[in-house]
Amino acid sequence: MALAGVSLADTSQSVTLGSYVTYNGTKYDMIDEFVGLTADSVKSTYGITDANQLTYDTTQTFTLSTNDLLLTTTGESVLAGADLQITKISFLGRADSDEYQAEDSVASITIGEVVYTSSVAVYTNSATGYNLVTYSFAPGNSPTFTLGSNVTFTLTPAGNAKAQKMPVSVFQGTNISGAPNPTGTWLAPFQLTATVTQQVPEPTTATLSLLALAGLAARRRRN
Repeated sequence: MALAGVSLADTSQSVTLGSYVTYNGTKYDMIDEFVGLTADSVKSTYGITDANQLTYDTTQTFTLSTNDLLLTTTGESVLAGADLQITKISFLGRADSDEYQAEDSVASITIGEVVYTSSVAVYTNSATGYNLVTYSFAPGNSPTFTLGSNVTFTLTPAGNAKAQKMPVSVFQGTNISGAPNPTGTWLAPFQLTATVTQQVPEPTTATLSLLALAGLAARRRRN
């Protein structure tokens, strides 16, 4: 029920939704945790059964169920059914080679009849283990999805030269959640970075509204 006279303010916050691994009762975002680690370190530290890697020189499509991803926020909690604008898509490159960098590849998302295309991939070499590949969407070109829905996107390489091929690390483990299955039993972790704008009561107005409700309740008790 909305309160008459309550002023609402828009608040914007950054959130991440990522494939995650559960270890010793704690959930860990696989992208954030695995960058820079070796395959052996990932397996021993997070209880992963096995680690491997794929390399693509053709367009690949992946679907993320955002209801199954680990949601991390930098502010207030995000309401179920909220609309979020994607700013980045990230995945793990290979830990065993720096030759494949997804050079000039792009990510695209189609919503209705509108195709949103990212800027070209940014490849980050960790030098010690798993690398990172990130696609960014510019303001005004950010696809919007509803929290809990599926997000389907394609990754398109620029060619089949070694540096243009897309390196995607994959893992096996019964403790992995929210990761697409590109082949067999191997799971590929991804992470979405997004912004969400929610309407919340302005502090002063909210306080006055609570005082008004308290006064109303007191009058009803007297009557």
